[in-house]
Amino acid sequence: ERAAIASDARPRRVTVALAAVSPTMTLRAAPLLEPTVFREARVPNPFPFPVLGGNAQVLVEGTLVAETEVDHTDRGGEVRVGCGTEERVRVVRNVRASEETAGLLGGSLAVKHDVSIEVASGLGYPVELVVLDRIPITEDKAIEIGGERSSPRAEAYDQAERGAPVKGGRLFRVPLA
Repeated sequence: ERAAIASDARPRRVTVALAAVSPTMTLRAAPLLEPTVFREARVPNPFPFPVLGGNAQVLVEGTLVAETEVDHTDRGGEVRVGCGTEERVRVVRNVRASEETAGLLGGSLAVKHDVSIEVASGLGYPVELVVLDRIPITEDKAIEIGGERSSPRAEAYDQAERGAPVKGGRLFRVPLA
């Protein structure tokens, strides 16, 4: 369909295509950095052509929650858009450290860190919370890191899909009733 655009040097918006999509909403938290739970929408590109990057307004149930930049998205690609914070879900990271001597003659020091992450939901419906954390990584051969246990089981996570890789990343999928 053709569009008539006035040549008066003013910016104009022209609708090129419209499509209905169903975003996938997720809740994400990185309590090592801050005790906030974020909402994120993953929106598939519904068109048989790429979508150019640019400014986007994010509305949740008709309310503006964020203005953001979205990246160029190829056919079959997916856009991730932040949708603000979820105040009804809480996350807290607690660390307890203890020291003990180790080795045959007690010549080395072992430092044990017990990390617990507590989550609570006041949403009133079940959701899955993705919790991101990290274990220490060192290049020093004299330092040994081990004994990692978790419940629920952690997945290795390198964050490469976001263009900011991390070492020692862990991803937990926590179902909340």
